[in-house]
Amino acid sequence: MIWKQRPIGVRLLSPIIVLASLACVLALDTYAADRNARIPRRTQIVVTPDSIDLHSVRDTRQLLVTGILTDGSEIDLTHLAEYSSNTSACDVTETGLVQVRGQGSGALMVRIGHRRMAIDVNVELAEVEQPVSFKHEIVPLLSLNGCSDIRCHGAPSGKGGFRLSLWGSDESFDYEQLVRDAFGRRTNAVDPDNSLVLQKPLARVSHIGGQRFSEESLTATLLRTWQEQGLVNDVDATSVKSLSV
Repeated sequence: MIWKQRPIGVRLLSPIIVLASLACVLALDTYAADRNARIPRRTQIVVTPDSIDLHSVRDTRQLLVTGILTDGSEIDLTHLAEYSSNTSACDVTETGLVQVRGQGSGALMVRIGHRRMAIDVNVELAEVEQPVSFKHEIVPLLSLNGCSDIRCHGAPSGKGGFRLSLWGSDESFDYEQLVRDAFGRRTNAVDPDNSLVLQKPLARVSHIGGQRFSEESLTATLLRTWQEQGLVNDVDATSVKSLSV
C-alpha cells in the first residue's frame, strides 16, 4: 500500500473549512434562537386576515401577524414570522405579501417560533380581467420604483430627456409624457417588450438609473399588460378621498 502525504496547503485548509462550516451552523442556530427570544412567552398569536379570497392575477394581500401579551397590549410580529404556501395558486414573500400565480386553493403557513398557523386561501379568477388602471396602478408603481423620484425623472428638468411629475402628482402630464411625447417611442401597444418604458428599467438597453425591477415583477407585468390593452387613459377615474388606519 502506497501512502501519499497530502500537500501542506490542503492539510491546513481542511480544518479551516470545518471551522467555517461550524461557524455557519452556530450562526444560523443563534439567529433562530434570537428570533424566538424576541417573542415573549405566553403571547397569543393572531394572523390577519384569517382567510383569503382572490379574484385577479393582480390581487395581493398583506398578512399581518400580531402578538397579544398577557397585559392585553399588542406587538407587531409580521417581520419575525416565516411564511410558506402549499398551493401553486399563490405564493407568499418573506415579508408576508401574498401574490396570485394561478387558480386554485390551499393554505398559507405562518410560523412564529415553534407555533404554526394555517390560513386558507382561494383563488377564483374572473372570466374577464379588469383593464390595468393607469391612474391607480401604473402611476403608483412608477413612483414605488423611484422613476418619479426627485433624483430621477421627477426632477424639475427630468432625467435623460424624460420627465415625470414628482411622485405621480399629475397623472395627465405623466400620460402625455409616456404615450405622446418623444414621438410615442416610450410605449408600444403593438410590441410592449420593445417599448422604452420596459427596455430601460429592465436594463435591456443603457439606462442611467440601472435596473429598477425584474422581468417577473408585478411592475413589468402591469406595464406590459397596460400597453397590450391599448394604453387605456383613466386619469379622470375616481380618487381616494380619505384613508383611515
